[in-house]
Amino acid sequence: MDLNNQTRQYVLKMLQLDHKRLNDYFVQFDQSYLPAHKKSFAMTALNELAVHAHLEEEIFYPYVKTAKPSVAVLIDRSVRQHASIDSLIRTLDLDGDPDLFEKQFLELADKIKDHIRFEELQIFVQLADVDLGAIGPVLDKRRDDLMKRESAGNEHQFTPQTNLYASEDQQKSA
Repeated sequence: MDLNNQTRQYVLKMLQLDHKRLNDYFVQFDQSYLPAHKKSFAMTALNELAVHAHLEEEIFYPYVKTAKPSVAVLIDRSVRQHASIDSLIRTLDLDGDPDLFEKQFLELADKIKDHIRFEELQIFVQLADVDLGAIGPVLDKRRDDLMKRESAGNEHQFTPQTNLYASEDQQKSA
């Protein structure tokens, strides 16, 4: 396996690992009986989704659209899916009726699973000839920055009003 292919695989595997972790949280949510545990799994998933979405919106999607214009339509569709997911997130009733929250979160999880399938089966498979080497380290650094902010309690602590895809400046002005 050549270096470019290894780097491409690394970037795609990183995004797929995010997808797997989200799916694991959805399973844990579904298998949990206590509302507090469900909410904890949901909040963890939403915080990780925020980081993942920033990586895609800020780095991965723009790079892929430039490197392979033929997938631009698919990337645009993926961005619209992000907006639809964000809209559902904003309707979550985090502190209300646990049954309503569970119903809403499961609907959201289904939408995210559909989005994951779309990305992996429609976009990722078309990137065999795209050199993703330039963005691997950029994605890693940005993830580290976002995770540090999250652990410090600054950015990416999910609330229903959080726009998952807004830049830090947009977040502050909102």
